[in-house]
Amino acid sequence: MHSFLRSFAARPLVSACLLALATSLLPLHLSAINAPTLLTPSHNSLGYVANPNFTWSTVSDAVSYDIQISSSTTFSSLVAEGTIEITRFVPKAPLYTANRFWRVRATDANGVTSAWSSTFVYQLRAPAYTQNIPANASLTDIRSAIATAIANKPATVVFAAGATYTVNPTDAYVVSLTDAQDLIIDGNNATFIIENPKSGFIRMTNCQRVAVRRLKIDYNPLPHSVGIVEGINSTTGAITVRRLPGYPDFDAPHMIANWSWGSLLDPTHRGWLKPGVRNLFNFDKTSVTQSPTDSDVFTFNLLTASYSGEFTLNDRLIVFARANGQELCGVTSECRDITFDRITNYASPAGHYSLFDTTEIKILDCHSLKKNSTRWFAGNADGVHSRANLLGPWVEGCSFEGTGDDGIALYNKGLFVLGQDTTTWNKLTISGGALMNFKPTHIFRVFNPRDGTLVGGAFTVATVTANGANYDVTFSPALTTPLVFNQTDPTHNDQLFNVSRRNSSFVIKDNLFDGVRRYGTAVRSAGGIIRGNTYKGASKAAVVMLNEPDTWHNGLYSLNNLVTGNTTENCGFDSSASDFGDITVVFRKLGGISPTRAHSGLIIENNTIKNWSQRGISLENSAGSTIVNNTFVSTQSGFALPGQNHGIYVNNTSGTIVSGNDFTAETRSVTAAVTVTGNND
Repeated sequence: MHSFLRSFAARPLVSACLLALATSLLPLHLSAINAPTLLTPSHNSLGYVANPNFTWSTVSDAVSYDIQISSSTTFSSLVAEGTIEITRFVPKAPLYTANRFWRVRATDANGVTSAWSSTFVYQLRAPAYTQNIPANASLTDIRSAIATAIANKPATVVFAAGATYTVNPTDAYVVSLTDAQDLIIDGNNATFIIENPKSGFIRMTNCQRVAVRRLKIDYNPLPHSVGIVEGINSTTGAITVRRLPGYPDFDAPHMIANWSWGSLLDPTHRGWLKPGVRNLFNFDKTSVTQSPTDSDVFTFNLLTASYSGEFTLNDRLIVFARANGQELCGVTSECRDITFDRITNYASPAGHYSLFDTTEIKILDCHSLKKNSTRWFAGNADGVHSRANLLGPWVEGCSFEGTGDDGIALYNKGLFVLGQDTTTWNKLTISGGALMNFKPTHIFRVFNPRDGTLVGGAFTVATVTANGANYDVTFSPALTTPLVFNQTDPTHNDQLFNVSRRNSSFVIKDNLFDGVRRYGTAVRSAGGIIRGNTYKGASKAAVVMLNEPDTWHNGLYSLNNLVTGNTTENCGFDSSASDFGDITVVFRKLGGISPTRAHSGLIIENNTIKNWSQRGISLENSAGSTIVNNTFVSTQSGFALPGQNHGIYVNNTSGTIVSGNDFTAETRSVTAAVTVTGNND
């Protein structure tokens, strides 16, 4: 799946004059490039997945691939097609049930194309068994019907067209699936109203080839509340808020039970955060009191009273009840080939799509929306939260409005080293729990978070054995140095990162992010594509490739990712966005920036950066990366944050190409269009 880890990173990105010269020196008869070998779906395979994951072999020297999917062997009529730089493709629109013929060809850096591959047939069929769910079905009826369908696989579950199902689960999810295979859950444009504001909609464990499509989901009561600030006590940090109509009381039982923190909102852009202030505030939930004379008015205290200086009268404030909330749609424990298609939600207790220890998850034409003009937010946490997955998610044609955390986050967690066998040097004790994802044959790297350095090379897991709440891991080759594992704070211990489970070959394409707390898209991955997305109002940055050793121990580094054709607008305006660009690459250590050039082979090209603040594009800690043909635009007279303003900022890199970037539409007075500083070679 990592087809361009070699060929794409070597793609020539040079100025127009150099390209013309290089072209003139090419031989008249270019060598042919080999055709790809098709892999999955295998030839003549029978399947029920309408948005299949098509894959093929890597072709040496290829920089892109064309795929055609047809209803005929002659390919005279195409039902889907695409050009992509990696060896996978997912059609966004479901394919109709019929025989589907598909083929792929490769193109090299000189524009030479291969012959078409052989043709494979994918026999797409509708499951023979159908389970209909009537409009008046109870939650018990719904669960029973889905269980019956699973027992009669392959199967389709169909809800009543346009019906509304009001459910109040007393457990974590409306629907929980385990070991389900070849199942289609067709919402048929039905709406679910969930009355338990901490329950998610669906959870899948160890499932394969499951699709959930055509659903709307809302909550009553909502899992957050919004009000207008009517009073500020700068001495005590007490904030008085008038609850807006349609939102729960700030002291409602579910608000107090799941109380987490809040954010100030922009008064004119619903779903955006207020500029120039921090992106979250912690409140003392035990201090919430309701006015004895006005039931819509509540007072509660900031945990840090001095932060009250960032509040002004008539600010909108949202407080999230997400502490014990479940994700809207969760996929975990070796699930494979899961499709979410045309799902619209108007609220979520926590993240929208949470993926852990899975592969081939597709999120297509799904939308997290502010339901109407009274709604200020749509989701309490991440749009897509993807951790430790083999093949990264394919997210296309989606929109995430008013999102309480990152729009999309791809990453893995560092597992803390807790002990080391210094006799054999090939055995470590590491932290376990829900973060554990090591298996034999997986490859890991060792990260020293104190200095921000990598220890040794790559290590292959041999065995994983439970050791109480932790795990013993043996591996090869043996370490040659002692590790640090005795720190009072375990985040200061050396950490292991599983680089086999790093969401490789992900695709984030043609999505809208409109109002996101922190990052529009945060990536710690390899061989993926971020293309054609629009980012508006991401409070800290639109696209970042960075690790987070402080608190979260998220990481690690990014390799050979393509960021192209995206538009960022009015991003990077909260007070934590200092020294960030709309597109940012940086590698961090505890408390600062690492000296290590851990990122490599990144291509940032043909993006439009509009109304950026301190930096438009910031590239640090990278080797062999390029920033080419990006356009910088301003429609404002000033910058959201004070300080220096660099269109392109490059620091501590090697082999960097900066070429063809256009600042003619940047009308503001900037510190520098391009700044190269620090240690570069």
